[in-house]
Amino acid sequence: MLSCGHCGCAMVAEIKKNRYVYYHCTKNRGKCPEKWVREEEVARQFGRSISAIKIDKEVLDWVVTALKESYADEMKYH
Repeated sequence: MLSCGHCGCAMVAEIKKNRYVYYHCTKNRGKCPEKWVREEEVARQFGRSISAIKIDKEVLDWVVTALKESYADEMKYH
């Protein structure tokens, strides 16, 4: 799900000392100068990206209605 910002290869996680998670490039396309990155930094950047997503009220109301109708249909089926 993660890709290297430098070369575009996949990023993989490794656990170090049975405690810390680090991500690094797979380097499948050759040498990549990027180093490892800690899980906390990945989470911080992901959170910042997610917080930038805005859903206007009209779309949110439509999604809520659709989910309620879908749930009602499912309950009726069962």
